[in-house]
Amino acid sequence: MRELLVAFTLLASTGFFNFHGAISAPTKVVLMCFCIILCGVYAWQTRDREAPLPQFPRMAWITVLAGMVISIFMAFAIHGQPLPLTAVATASYLFPFLFFPILLLLNPRPKILFRYLFAIVGLSILVYIVNTLTFPNNMFGDPILEDLTRGILRIPIPYFQLLILLFFYAINQFSVDRNRLWLIFIFIAIVMILLSVIRQAILLSLSLGFLLYMQKYVWYKKLLIGTVIAAIAITIITSLPIYKSMMELSQQQYEDNTYDNKEDVRIGAWRYYALESQQENPATAVFGNGAFSLDNSAWGKELYNFSEDYKYYTADVSLAGFYFRFGLVTLVPLLYVIISAVMKRKPPRKQYLSYFVACITLESIASGIFEYFFETMILMLALYLIYCPDDEESDARDDEAGDTQSDNRLRFLRRFVTR
Repeated sequence: MRELLVAFTLLASTGFFNFHGAISAPTKVVLMCFCIILCGVYAWQTRDREAPLPQFPRMAWITVLAGMVISIFMAFAIHGQPLPLTAVATASYLFPFLFFPILLLLNPRPKILFRYLFAIVGLSILVYIVNTLTFPNNMFGDPILEDLTRGILRIPIPYFQLLILLFFYAINQFSVDRNRLWLIFIFIAIVMILLSVIRQAILLSLSLGFLLYMQKYVWYKKLLIGTVIAAIAITIITSLPIYKSMMELSQQQYEDNTYDNKEDVRIGAWRYYALESQQENPATAVFGNGAFSLDNSAWGKELYNFSEDYKYYTADVSLAGFYFRFGLVTLVPLLYVIISAVMKRKPPRKQYLSYFVACITLESIASGIFEYFFETMILMLALYLIYCPDDEESDARDDEAGDTQSDNRLRFLRRFVTR
């Protein structure tokens, strides 16, 4: 039940793949918030009261959540945006971060949870194929604009970060048990990563995936195997039309910026959101500007027009956008938790999580990880997997508390029905 509830929440965050775009963006936020609240209520009602929460940087995480709440008042004090509008705009950022402690309380078993995660990724691949075949009238998600600048039609892959998480997981599992079935999924994942044509994701995930696989070898074997794999990969990848188109696009962007004496648009966005926007009032550097409401406030409309004029989108630099909204008081403890999670000593079966968290955090420098709540939730899921008990410990705890949890579930259902 716990694992199914987590999978349902992840599916709700995208509107269950959003058939024909029937579910609007605000409705998806409401669905996500409702399901996270439901997870929290169920976790609280069925918890084992004698079992402590796993150890994690608790005070740092409380500071992250508190900083987001403080930013609501900053938007009103500095920019005059009404408190209710800011609270609604903040919900899509706050609730995904609440998902992490709720997962710790809910304690879904990783072994069972991964079955649902693989099913979700399998469905996302099917959705990608269907959308490709039905373009421009794609059956799932919002309308897709035609973009052939990277050699192939650029179709979004639902749950792309979850695909990368399972890519690292499969590499790690193959290194541990040598089951060749993992190679099939690794191959499929590499193909999908390349088809995403997201340059930073391709570079980071494939590079870190290679390092993850090589970590178990001694240095001379690493050198030999690494040279062979690198030679094969370079030969194959550089011959792909996708690679050639992406290199031509990067070169064209560089030449355009050089010819017009302009800086790269992402560098400009970083400069604005991380530096220039904070100079108006020093307090915003500490506590943030707050989440802007694009359609309903004068400040939000002003920022929207500015971003459209200069192409400075927070979705392209989500880490800078996170700092712009919530300030150092939120960003610093968040990075502390992330770095602590990466550096935490782990058993062999959890080593992949350090690589994934590092990958998704580095991606956020030049992509929308913290801008899209369904991608932030995948990071929260990875943090949970780092700090949660191993499967053996979870099974033992479930056996010891089985009768108690059954009674708690019955009590929860009775209360739910009577209400």
